[in-house]
Amino acid sequence: MTLPLRTYCCLYNTGYLVQGLLLIESLLLRSSHPCEVYVLCTDREAAHKTIQWREAHGYEGQVHTVDLGTLASVEPGVWTAKGNRPEREWFWTLGSVFTRFVLDRYVEPGAMLAYVDADIRFLADPEICWAEMGEASIGIHEHRFPVSGPPGSGYVPLPVDVRIASSGRFNV
Repeated sequence: MTLPLRTYCCLYNTGYLVQGLLLIESLLLRSSHPCEVYVLCTDREAAHKTIQWREAHGYEGQVHTVDLGTLASVEPGVWTAKGNRPEREWFWTLGSVFTRFVLDRYVEPGAMLAYVDADIRFLADPEICWAEMGEASIGIHEHRFPVSGPPGSGYVPLPVDVRIASSGRFNV
């Protein structure tokens, strides 16, 4: 039996480069299904270092980079959005625009695509998430903000309602 290809997309700049590469590696190493990842690199250094990393680890054919200029040539509104919102909100906007871009160009009809934030790691097979979605066409989940820090750390996080006001209730 041939397992279905799982396609993921994410985006990052140089500031999130390490987190993004760790995300990609966690997907490729832990997935029980064949998978590929499309990465929107929002600056040249992130693109260059991602390509170097991909080649050094033999992930050609599994990790695909897209530069911001390519996305903007199809969706010029990304520049307007960049000028009228804070940077982190612009990145959130890019997530949905890039997901649509990948879906329209690289994903076979009827196949599944998941957008994943660059600061996430998979510690187990991501197939758990696909199974949770079942036949649904869209899956979202709530942020799971910690209610306390590690024992003995003295860390006291902001109240959940404050974090929801800042980052939203759902991680989509």
